[in-house]
This record gives sequence, C-alpha cells and structure tokens, in this order.
Amino acid sequence: MSAVEMQSWLANYSLYDLILLLPALLVLWLYRRAVLRQLVPRPPVARAPLALQFAYGVALALAAIALSILPAWIGGGYKLGAGYATYGYTQGSSSANGLAMWQMFAVQSLCEELLFRGVGMLLLGVLLYWLSAHLLKPAALRREPLSLGARRWNHLNWLACGVLSSLVVTLAFSQVHARNPAVSSLAMLNIALAGLVLGELYWMQGTPLGAWALHLCWNAGLATLGLPVSGIVVTPPLSILGFTGARAGLLSGGAFGPEGALPNTIALALIAAFLMWRMARGLPPRNSLSGNGGSPLDEPGT
Repeated sequence: MSAVEMQSWLANYSLYDLILLLPALLVLWLYRRAVLRQLVPRPPVARAPLALQFAYGVALALAAIALSILPAWIGGGYKLGAGYATYGYTQGSSSANGLAMWQMFAVQSLCEELLFRGVGMLLLGVLLYWLSAHLLKPAALRREPLSLGARRWNHLNWLACGVLSSLVVTLAFSQVHARNPAVSSLAMLNIALAGLVLGELYWMQGTPLGAWALHLCWNAGLATLGLPVSGIVVTPPLSILGFTGARAGLLSGGAFGPEGALPNTIALALIAAFLMWRMARGLPPRNSLSGNGGSPLDEPGT
C-alpha cells in the first residue's frame, strides 16, 4: 500500500467517523440506560476506568498476535525455503510510513467499531433484551425485580442477547472482507470469530474503547511485523522482528496473512470463550431457598 493510498484511507475513514460518532453515542446512551442499569451488580469490566478498558483491548490484541504467529514461526511458516513467497511490497520501510499506517488504522478500526458494534450490534442487542424481558421473563420475577432470581435472569438475558446480536452483526462484518485478496473459507471464519470477539468486548464494557484498542493493535501490529492485514499488504517490516513472506498453508495463512491461518482460529476461539467466562463471572448466585428467586432480604448485607 502506497503512502498516497494510506492518506486517502485516512481522509475517508475520518469523515465516516465524524458521521457515525453521534448515532453511536446515542445508541451507547440507550444501551447503558436500558440494559446495563438493569444489571445488579454491574459486570466488573463495565465498571473499570476508561484507561483500563483500553489497556484490556491492547492486552487481548497482543495475546491474539502471539498465539496466531508463534506456531507458524516455530513451524517454519515464515522461513525461507521451498514454497516460500514474498509479500511483494510496493514501498520501502520508514518511520514516516509507520506513523501514517498507525494513523490510518486508528481511524479505520474506529469507523468499523462505531458502525458494526456501536450502532448495529448495540441497537440489535437492546431490542433483543427488551423483547425477551417483556415476552420471556417469568411473571414471578417481574413482580420482584430486585430479587436474586430476577437479577440472575437479567444477567443471563444480557449475556445471551450480547452474544446473539454479535453473531448476527458479525455476518455482515465478515462479508465486508469477502472480496479481499487471497481470501479463503478459513479466513472468512476467522474474520467472523474476530467480529464475535470484538462484539463481546464492546457489549461487556459498555464503551468502544476496548474493542477499538483490540482492533487497532491487531491490524497495526500485523502491519508493523510486515504481515498482510486481511490479505492487504501494507508495509515492509517496521521492526527488527518482522517477516517478508510465508509458505502457503494452514500455519501461516499464506498471502492472506495470519487471519487465514488455523492458529488464528484457535486463538480467537480461546479469547471468545474467555470473554464469555468474564461476562458470566458477575452472575448473581442461585438462591435455593425460594421458588420465585428470592427477595432482596436474601442477599447478605441488605
């Protein structure tokens, strides 16, 4: 990708960010008011300071990069030899290109998060939560909204609606990449898994910061190492540790990059499972002493 292309992407996505910012903020306000306020206690990650939410996304990105690349590196997927093909860069490596690349991915990843998660997923999730709360919630729990049973039901409903809305929206997210260079069925699966992970993180934190940080650091991190990002060759390696090509196969993802590789599938599945565990961790305890889910007096300290 040339510097001119990077500047074009930067300008276009910056405009899209400005257009999407207001509707995304309105939907976020609706989600926090109509859904998160119903959860007692609120999930721990949603109560974290904003800086820690961003750092959480960075940590997940670093874990995903390590889990996706190390197996291919150790297994020879990035070593010179038979079947090795270079990525075919069109520009040289420089600090200026590196800065332009990080700026481009900052606005690009924010745009996709605001569109797919900030507007699409959150709006669908709020609708699903409202419908299920009115149509599926047992009448006994609706009569005692502060009981342990009602609180537990709200939390399970929140978890289920978040995962379901993320799954629906991630289909559209994966289709956006369907025409990328060297795309494969495994690459499409991995992009869908990435969309699920980003959706879970957005839903559980109640802000875009963690999902944005994860998306940005994954894209820019791969590019910094010289690896293709969803099949798009961005820049030669910008660090001492970098790669200029790969052998075709499930370990490296070939010309599509790590997102077309099996290690990435495993990494994203593990992270998705971890985030689901984190969402379920704040689940209020069961109360076996009351058939209707108990009352506020059943909770210690009340």
